[in-house]
Amino acid sequence: MDISRATPHVTSYDILKTLAVLLMFIDHIGAFIFVDEDIYRIIGRLCVPMWFFLIGYARSRSLDRSLLGCAAAIFIIDVFVEPSVFPLNILISIICIRLILDRCAHSIFKNTALFYSSLVLFFILALHSALVFDYGTQGLLFALLGYSLRHKNALSKQHVDRLTIASVTVFFVAQSLSFQLDLTQALPFFAGLILVMFYLLSFTPKAYVSEPWANITITKNLLGFFGRYTLWIYTAHIIILKIYYANFIQ
Repeated sequence: MDISRATPHVTSYDILKTLAVLLMFIDHIGAFIFVDEDIYRIIGRLCVPMWFFLIGYARSRSLDRSLLGCAAAIFIIDVFVEPSVFPLNILISIICIRLILDRCAHSIFKNTALFYSSLVLFFILALHSALVFDYGTQGLLFALLGYSLRHKNALSKQHVDRLTIASVTVFFVAQSLSFQLDLTQALPFFAGLILVMFYLLSFTPKAYVSEPWANITITKNLLGFFGRYTLWIYTAHIIILKIYYANFIQ
């Protein structure tokens, strides 16, 4: 089922993106404001699989001017307020994944040996690639998972299950090492990650037409706003937070 962005109804995309935006806000509050409180990052990191999953699940691989412009704007801000532009911001990661995803999926999904060797390679490169692009191969794995669920004949169920396990494992290990999570932090993070994956694996495009909750004005407006303006919300708030952090926290 394809759903037009212009539909007046609340969609499953709106709900997923709104949840991702709220988790993203929590993550960035921890990254830029309450920098000594790890709980914000542990909860907020759970938005990452959602964003990259949606990149792979989307039908379009277009690089519209809005995406390119927002990526460039954040890059310019990083030049002035960050000690280094690396890792390149997540929008640049998304652009790169959109450019290579179809070709990458077509290649590794059709060759079992290449499929498994790619999973191993992506695991090995997880931390190193994240130093160049935000999330690196961690994001690519979730995008491939989204692609496999959109194109249901691309992979067997067994291979989808193994791709899911690989995506979760790579992300969990990489984030745990990056943030040096102890056991009391790693366990709830892992539990939250499993819940997110169950949600993503059951995701289907759907418009909520007759459901009473979806026709409440404030609900429809909030979900529509957060679900359909995520690019602008992300760009505006990250620029504000980076400038704030550079001037008042550092």
